[in-house]
Amino acid sequence: MQGEREADNAEVRQRRPDIPRVRLDIETLNEQQVFESFRLNREKIYQLYALLQDRLESQGYSSRAVPGMTKLLGALHFLASGSFQVTGGIVTGVHKSTLSKHLSKVIDGLYDNCRKFIFFPTSPRGWRDVKRDFFLLGGIPNVLGAIDCTHIALRPPVRREIIFRNRKHFHSLNVQIICDANMRILNVVAGFPGSSHDAYILRNSGVWRLFETNQMPEGHLLADSAYPLKKWIWTPLKENQVVGPAELRYNEAHIRTRAIIERLFGVLKMRFRCLDRSGGDLQFSPEKAIKIIVACCCLHNMAQEHGMLNDLLPTPQPPGEIFEPDVINHPQPLNAHLERSATIQEFFSD
Repeated sequence: MQGEREADNAEVRQRRPDIPRVRLDIETLNEQQVFESFRLNREKIYQLYALLQDRLESQGYSSRAVPGMTKLLGALHFLASGSFQVTGGIVTGVHKSTLSKHLSKVIDGLYDNCRKFIFFPTSPRGWRDVKRDFFLLGGIPNVLGAIDCTHIALRPPVRREIIFRNRKHFHSLNVQIICDANMRILNVVAGFPGSSHDAYILRNSGVWRLFETNQMPEGHLLADSAYPLKKWIWTPLKENQVVGPAELRYNEAHIRTRAIIERLFGVLKMRFRCLDRSGGDLQFSPEKAIKIIVACCCLHNMAQEHGMLNDLLPTPQPPGEIFEPDVINHPQPLNAHLERSATIQEFFSD
């Protein structure tokens, strides 16, 4: 009798119909739901899918294969939420380990194509637009970008733990970003551990070489006092250099203009909770974390094309986390000091 029951159960199991898993369909969501879940509108998601389709679609046909669009939506939702657990509930029927594989395909695709999304202007007109928009922010002429670094928390490799510990006593990558006056990211350097100083990262980046070899247009980046004053990097005046109203107005204009990158950091981390400490540390190797950061910067620029972040407010930051400069007394080259002083007198005097 027992053998007969086991045989009957086996037969029932064999006859059980193969019920297909229900996958998320973007067409069932309205535009607000799409943006809240994936931080891009429907049009941009389809554009991104077209770019990454060959990487995402499985080779050959299988009724159990996860559609490429589902893989993309799962990756986008993870970047937005910072949680595989939450994402698994949104993208029905996809296990955490599978989501991680899908994420890798998406971030690898974005990382390999990052130059299509993150770049300096390539024409004189493009640079004129950048300078004009910065001038409208604070009245400082010939500004090519605002530069600063922000820390992205991650779980450090055990053998290299010490180099990832930053001055705020948590482990991170120190990420250098240059943006324009509309919070579009023009350049990102994400490969330095948290112990690296901002000025050290700049000096060892391609941006330094471009400016030092005169491959960039005439103008300057705005930076805080963690950076050296150079002909192409303008910092605020030190307290003992503020000798009159013109100098005071310049410093106020500098703060007002450079605040755009501080706002960018807040918006970027609010939009992609995986980059914010409130979402927890990135539980990936530094190499993969770098790709995730660059991928988020690519997606940010995609959204900026249609002003899709204008309603987002920066995440409130603990005092000094990204806004407090690490002051160093850099030597001030005479030509840079004279050029900055001449501009202050021309644009900020009564």
